[in-house]
This record gives sequence, structure tokens and C-alpha cells, in this order.
Amino acid sequence: MPKIAYICQGQLFLLGDDGVPTEVLSPFARDFEERQARQQQVSGWKEHSGIWGNMGFSPPQFSQWQQPTKGQRPIRFLSLDRGPAGGQLAYLLGLGRVTGLFSYAADTEQESRLFHRTDFQAGDLAQHGRSGSFAMSVAHEDATKHLVVTEPDGRFPTEVTAGETIDEQPRWIDGEGRRLIYQSSALLRDDNGSAVGLGPYSIHRLDLDRKAIEEILASDDEDLLQPQSRADGSLYFVRRPYRPRRRPTTVWTDLQDVIFFPFRLARALFYFLNFISMMFSGRPLRTVGGPQRPEAGDSRLITLWGQMIDTRKKMFDRSSKDEAAGLVPRDWQLVHRTADGHETVIQTGILTYDVDSAGNVLSTDGRRIFLQAPGGAIQELTKDRFVERVVLLNETPAAVPRPPNGASS
Repeated sequence: MPKIAYICQGQLFLLGDDGVPTEVLSPFARDFEERQARQQQVSGWKEHSGIWGNMGFSPPQFSQWQQPTKGQRPIRFLSLDRGPAGGQLAYLLGLGRVTGLFSYAADTEQESRLFHRTDFQAGDLAQHGRSGSFAMSVAHEDATKHLVVTEPDGRFPTEVTAGETIDEQPRWIDGEGRRLIYQSSALLRDDNGSAVGLGPYSIHRLDLDRKAIEEILASDDEDLLQPQSRADGSLYFVRRPYRPRRRPTTVWTDLQDVIFFPFRLARALFYFLNFISMMFSGRPLRTVGGPQRPEAGDSRLITLWGQMIDTRKKMFDRSSKDEAAGLVPRDWQLVHRTADGHETVIQTGILTYDVDSAGNVLSTDGRRIFLQAPGGAIQELTKDRFVERVVLLNETPAAVPRPPNGASS
């Protein structure tokens, strides 16, 4: 039975005692890809029709840049959480414009589709340990994100937060009642109504039974991320310095804009002429150098809750041997806060984590995955390219009826 699950660059892996990751392949995703391939074979000719086809050209879409690189997958695992029973998982699959919610049994390798919807941009999945209800964060066209709660079978999605906010990373709170803890940030807009940045992330608690929301922890200088609340009233979260996306201009920055304006104008004119040359002749004006097409899975720049991270720079900027593999700065701290307010920094340089009921902490710095038992030393389990989420699986299966051998479930 695998003990942990993690998402790495959109792929889902299970890891057991042998330390060898096993990839989980979704049958629904495989069938979806096959249907898309058949549809492309039938209707792909339409891309070369019309006036461009009559002129002997392909449509001006720069297909040589836009085609998926070899090995790149249009299907991505977006988020996951452990299920109510041992070895069970729930995950969100992104299939282009379609998002699906699935459950998965690791012992039987059986996938069950709960629902899939078009233009439903969901992430940050959390499943209630007893009721099986789901909570997730859903993005809207106005740049806001709000929390949505569904029944255990995925039906009746209900939006439970609102406002000019970014509400993410919901987690169910242990104990009686239906309560959620999550991170929330105010969405900053300019005079035209366009989103221009985020305020500091704070931690909020939502009581679904009482229909009440309260802010339980906040800071003007720090982002408080990925909260998890325990039955004893303690709290885990990731703390990092708050860095506004938009910084005020100075006299020096204005002077730089004036000095470099002729060079920027000349560069823009060159790339415009290069665009025209590529469209009509298929040949660039610049034959040496130029921007390279990214390789499969090369996500050099990623945005993590409002902050840009240069993953390539982090991998090669090795100020010390201990920090060689981390993709986030050391000031990203995993903090444990007791019910009386005492805080302890457990680990540093942590991108994401998970905690089970026994107090075992599973964490990652984006490249390495660690496991720490209560009061024990940190153990490195495995390494991978870019670990996006980690989950500890329940070790003791729940007492659920199972069909006899040979019977269908």
C-alpha cells in the first residue's frame, strides 16, 4: 500500500516503502486524448482552408511554435487529497477547458468519475475525512477566486465565499460540524477595474453550519499560506515575506525609461518586421540566436500565490550544498502555532506540505520530498523535477463493505 501521493508537473505519483514512484494513469484522461486525436484527424483540414489555403500558406498561427512539444501532456492533475478510507485519493483533472473530479482506490487501481464540467477552473481540492464532502477553489472571469463546496458525489456545487478576494487552499477542520480554514487575499484593482496585485494573504475560518467567516491570523508584512488546523486547536501554515507585485516608481526608474526608450522602440519595430517576414515567407529576419523554444516541461517562471519564482535560477544558484535543490527561498517557513499562540518554525524553504492526524509532516521544497515524525528527524524520501503538491495517505483502511472475489463493485 503506498503511503504518500504527490503531483509533479501535472503527473500523479504514488510512493511506498520501496521508495520507487509509480505513476497513476487516468483511464478517463486516456480516452479523452484518444477522442481528441480522432476529432483532429477528422476536422484538422479546416485549419488549412479559406484564403490562406488558396494562397498556398498555412494560417498565420505560427504552428511551429504552438504545437505541443514531444512528450508534453495536455492532461494535467491539478490537485489531490486523501479520501475517507485507507488508500483512497480524490483528484481534479484538467482536460483543456474541461475539469473533472475523480476518486481513486490505490489497492485496486480503480478510478471513478464523479463529474466533469466545461469552463470550471477549479483547484486546491480538499475532501472531508468523514462525510466525504468536497471543497475547492474556483477561478472566475473577473480574476477573483472563491470557495465551492459539493456533496460527496460531486453534485450540487455551492459557492460559499464572495467578494473582491482570492480564496484558496481550503482544508476541513477536524471535529464536529462543517468548518473550513483557508488563505485569503484582497484583490487590488486600478481605476479601470483591472486586477493589478494582491494584498497580504491571511488565514480565515468558515463555519458552514453557522454561515460565519472570521479572520483568525493576519500580518501586514507576511503572507500566511496553506493553513491546516488540528483537533487540539493548533495550526500549521507556511509563512513568507509579503512582496507587493507593483512597486512605486522612482526618479531613477523614470530616467531609465527615458534612456532606453529608443532601444526598446527599435527592438519592437524589428520584431514587428520579423513577424511580417515569418507570415509571408516563413523565414525570420534574424538567423542567429533569438529566443529559444522551451523544451517539454520547462516552466522556468512560475507564479506561486502572487510571487514569481525563477525555477531555473533557483536550481543553479547554489549558495550552499544544503540549499542546492530547493525551488523556493529559505524564508518560506513551515510554522506550527499552538492553541495558546506559541509559534515554532519546523522547516524552512518549504513550498507545500501535509499533516496527518498522528502529527506526521510531509513536505517538499519543490524538488525533494521530506517526512518528519513527531519529535523526529527529517527524512528525505525522494527527488523529482517540480513537486506541486504532496499528500499523506491513510494507513488504516476504513471499515467499508467490499464485494466478494469476482463480483463487480
